[in-house]
Amino acid sequence: MVKIYHILVRCLVLIYSMLNEDKKKSAREFRKLLWLIGSFIRREREKAGYTLEHLAFSVDMDASILSKYENGKRAMTLKTFYKIIRGLGKTPEEVFTALVLKGAPAENLPPNTLPPVKEQQLRLQVKSKLGAGVADALSSEEVYRLNEMIRLASRREVRKSEIRDAVGLKTYTRAFNRLLDLARQAGLIRLKYPESLHHKNQRYLV
Repeated sequence: MVKIYHILVRCLVLIYSMLNEDKKKSAREFRKLLWLIGSFIRREREKAGYTLEHLAFSVDMDASILSKYENGKRAMTLKTFYKIIRGLGKTPEEVFTALVLKGAPAENLPPNTLPPVKEQQLRLQVKSKLGAGVADALSSEEVYRLNEMIRLASRREVRKSEIRDAVGLKTYTRAFNRLLDLARQAGLIRLKYPESLHHKNQRYLV
């Protein structure tokens, strides 16, 4: 009788463990789904040349909430998702193609480049602060890296090393430092401690 009891307990523990693991797997898959949907929204917004605030205003939503959706940090209802894709001018069929069939035309771009509208928008921002010569001298890849710097710093305060990692570098290069300085001079990002560039707790933010 005692032996049967122990076997039963072990079986119950095993079942509980399997159910718990399945629950964890489901949670991981759900987080991945949120990230995929959020990435799609952000990619299409940037392709359209919209700022976060512009799209949020057009769909009657707080920009901070939209940012959480884009970063996969918050679940949304199907109705909310539909409202956002309508604001982006997308049909349900286009969204299905992009998310499920992986056939989104937005992906037919060279690596490390922005959609033309977004690239031109960023060049104009640089031009307004530093002049046409500086803006026109930037390569498409440099404009892409500028955008990555801004996008990262707009989410939270970040270290220089985090920005370096985000643009795909393992070490600080002269070109990277020049581009980071350009972003500061153009007012695209700013220092938390502007009085000391090499402050031990220095962070970059928008």
